[in-house]
Amino acid sequence: MFRTQFPVNPLISAIGPVSSVFLIGSCFSEHISQKLSNNKFDILSNPFGILFNPVSIANELRRQMKGSWVQPAEIFQNGSLFRSFDFHSNCAHPDKEEAIRRMNEAIRSGKIFLDKCSHLVITFGTSLVYTLKSSGRVVANNHKMQTSLFEKKQLLSEEIVADWSDLIREIKIKYPLLQIIFTLSPVRHIRDGAVENALSKAVLLQSIHQLKNNFPNIYYFPSYEIMMDDLRDYRFYSKDMIHPNEVAIDYIWEIFKKVCIEEKCNTLMDQLEQIHTAMLHKPFFPELTEHRDFKLTMLEKIEKLHNEFPRINLNTERNYFS
Repeated sequence: MFRTQFPVNPLISAIGPVSSVFLIGSCFSEHISQKLSNNKFDILSNPFGILFNPVSIANELRRQMKGSWVQPAEIFQNGSLFRSFDFHSNCAHPDKEEAIRRMNEAIRSGKIFLDKCSHLVITFGTSLVYTLKSSGRVVANNHKMQTSLFEKKQLLSEEIVADWSDLIREIKIKYPLLQIIFTLSPVRHIRDGAVENALSKAVLLQSIHQLKNNFPNIYYFPSYEIMMDDLRDYRFYSKDMIHPNEVAIDYIWEIFKKVCIEEKCNTLMDQLEQIHTAMLHKPFFPELTEHRDFKLTMLEKIEKLHNEFPRINLNTERNYFS
């Protein structure tokens, strides 16, 4: 047995078929959100774009909770695009007004979803941050601008815990039933240096567990530990030897399903997998009776599933076989 498997405690307030899940943070959260989306869960993922450090993630959540709109003074032009240091490049645009509109739409959609969501999944990526030398402000994205504008800083655990303690108190007042799930991205930030990455992850891990000890209804899902200790082999990495590959992501997702999603959702997910597998089928002779019968059978399965889970949207699947 060349593995180090370990038990993962289940989430008491698990994600169910009528849950709404807000996911925010590093690129690893995108993988989990895509899995949830494929299984028809109601989700919103990173409306500001991917964020890596805890300061920027906290700033985004505060902004969405309060509905603090982007002001023209916050926007700057870099090359041909108007950008913000608080937003990913996917919100940038050659037209300043359109860039502001996109950013405010991200805030609006985030606020609407936060106001109804049942679970908040937060994925920290790094505790190394870039601050603007001109103001000392932590930026969410330096947009590959000249390094002379920024100073790189290693956050202290005390700083993260203090900032997030204030934020969690705000969240608990505004959303008292919200279940908060923390996880640590298994993606290594090797560009910062191997030792620096190890220190960065250690600071984040210490901070998360301090918050977990200080507040009720905080859950930690060990995606980082699963990758580092259970899947400690380069066959589970992509070609860059840094990011988890599809096999690793699927493995971590299966554990997430087991401990964070209600068991009654397994029927939904299993049937959706059968339907999506059927959608990959390419018939040689689509005009034959056998294929028409196959499509009718799939439509019957879709209608049966919809009757069992009326909240989920199966229009894409229904249209495919119609």
